[in-house]
Amino acid sequence: MSLIQSALESIILNNDVSLVVVTAVAYDYILNFSREVSNFSTLRLFCGSQSTKCKPWTSVSTIFVIVRYIGLCWIMILSLSMFNDHK
Repeated sequence: MSLIQSALESIILNNDVSLVVVTAVAYDYILNFSREVSNFSTLRLFCGSQSTKCKPWTSVSTIFVIVRYIGLCWIMILSLSMFNDHK
């Protein structure tokens, strides 16, 4: 097997593994999105300050949103750039 064939096979394997990882992450987001929306809808930022069922917005809520959703955008951008680089 030549060096070029070996390199092409590793690129194809890398794309396949990347696709599996992106699919698993997307599946996780799809399964948990309704639960996250219902949890965030009880935060004071979204339900108004007059409701007694509201929870305060905390630094943990902010960190969760940053890691969960900005991280998702970043992963998708990187994944798409990897797929476009190897075509």
